[in-house]
Amino acid sequence: GDDLSKFDLFRKFKAENDKRQAIQCVGQLVQYSARLLAQQHRTSCFIILLCGLRARFIRWDRAGAMVTRAFNYTKSDYLLEFLWRY
Repeated sequence: GDDLSKFDLFRKFKAENDKRQAIQCVGQLVQYSARLLAQQHRTSCFIILLCGLRARFIRWDRAGAMVTRAFNYTKSDYLLEFLWRY
């Protein structure tokens, strides 16, 4: 497979173990979205990624993913508004 560690998303991790865990997490998210899109008649799906007090929205489709910037969901209404509208 591709060496994912070269992407900017993983460069901020200094410890090799942290980088490896981040790559495994992204791989797991890819598997979940691929299974969901394969088993249901959808053109896209959303995943909410929570890491501590920060969150990101990930929109998956058959071409790939779009990821928002991380935001503090305890100080922002983005998560509440997304869940209310979606």
